[in-house]
Amino acid sequence: YQPLNSHSSDTVVNFTVYAKQLRYMAPEWNYIAISAFVCMHWIDEGLSWTPSEYDDMTEVTFGDSEVWTPTLSVHESYNQYGVRLFSAIKTDHHGNVVWCPLVTFGLRCEMDLRDYPYDEHRCAMNISSWAHGYKVKLIGKLAKKTFDEQHPDWTGHFESMDTTEFQHPEQGADPVLRFTLFVKRNSPGYHFTVVLPCMAVSMLTLFIFWLPPSSGKKVTLGCASIIIILLIIENLKHDLGDSVHTPRIVQYLGVTCVAVAVATLVSVLVLNMVKSPMVFRPPDFLVSLLGGVVGRVMFLCPLPAPRAADHEQLADATSPLDKQDIITRQEWFLVAQGVDRLVFLLYAVFLLAYHA
Repeated sequence: YQPLNSHSSDTVVNFTVYAKQLRYMAPEWNYIAISAFVCMHWIDEGLSWTPSEYDDMTEVTFGDSEVWTPTLSVHESYNQYGVRLFSAIKTDHHGNVVWCPLVTFGLRCEMDLRDYPYDEHRCAMNISSWAHGYKVKLIGKLAKKTFDEQHPDWTGHFESMDTTEFQHPEQGADPVLRFTLFVKRNSPGYHFTVVLPCMAVSMLTLFIFWLPPSSGKKVTLGCASIIIILLIIENLKHDLGDSVHTPRIVQYLGVTCVAVAVATLVSVLVLNMVKSPMVFRPPDFLVSLLGGVVGRVMFLCPLPAPRAADHEQLADATSPLDKQDIITRQEWFLVAQGVDRLVFLLYAVFLLAYHA
């Protein structure tokens, strides 16, 4: 069945969209669901009549299954056209037909989550009349761009509408209405649930280097930081799923986890320098370097307060071996401080470079 039109062999359908609701967002599945009133108007002279012959009746209401309606397809939809609620069709005695169903579209939309949680996306919705080809001409209009009801975590609106063509492999070119939808994640809540925890972990890692070289709490703090990072990444999996692109914040957490692991291993090395008895002295050039200008720039203390008791031991020592042992311990303590400061500087440079 084709609507009757004495002026043209084609049926012109005026297609007007009124945005209603941003219903559902699932970026991890590249899925978005929206609702909109889709008002279609066309002329069907087969539904015209003379009012005087029907008690001056000028309008009639039909069910949407009782008269011809356009069969449209959304290219990105998971179903033929969308889930639409029952909506009556009104026609007047001139054959003007108006149909305004509320349609829910479930769309596929490739979403890049690299900027999570500040990501923005643009999704395309292409509507055509494959079942009718060029017998139905679509004239689109975007009457209302903003949604009346937004998603709790997302805001969005229609950006534009234009007309293009789709080259069907067998039927040739079909007219297509292309709607562009813009969506943006609402980020205020993520400042406290994602961004601030990441900053806190970075600051917590700095305490590994600020503790004394002889403190075993450095290793405990490093292991705790690694566990916290892994818990944050596990928590992010709920929002990210199996995303094609790895978000930058996850990359940062992963690299930070490796950096903390390296810092913890260095802490173990530093503890061995301080706690374990050394039978040989560190290289003389290294001791001279750290005990000179470089050491002062790095705020190294050649003889820290906890080792002041070594002065008395050194004065009371009668054996050259005892004196050598005390001096060796002091020199290794100095080297341990230098290694700590060096790793701290490398970690600080890494943080600055990554955020830059």
